[in-house]
Amino acid sequence: MTCGLALEGSNAPSCECLTNIYGTGTYYDPNCTTDPCELLPCQAPCQNCLDLTYCLSCITPDFREPIPSCQCSTGFTENDANECVKICPPGEFGIGDTCYPCNAPCFNCTVTADMCVDCVPFFKFYGNYTC
Repeated sequence: MTCGLALEGSNAPSCECLTNIYGTGTYYDPNCTTDPCELLPCQAPCQNCLDLTYCLSCITPDFREPIPSCQCSTGFTENDANECVKICPPGEFGIGDTCYPCNAPCFNCTVTADMCVDCVPFFKFYGNYTC
């Protein structure tokens, strides 16, 4: 049997997928039973991966540590737009590695100065980023 992108298993004609081989945005199914092995998509925020949980590169690399899971770097957090931004003090929000003040009536905000996550005293938070 020809295994194509797989290796002959000890119980040929079954195949075992190659490990540590990846394509752009895909990885080989480690439990494949077909020839050749099926390519599965990497999950965001991974761009390239070895498997479902181990990233090699990130879709948006700014301020992310690619290996193993594209988490935000130390001192950064993921905002509501799935971007890694600087952790800022209360009343400010991050764009990249810079903090900016929130606009009133936002007490704290995310993504933009007017996307409130909570409000200054005497203002009611209505959800959907509005006071």
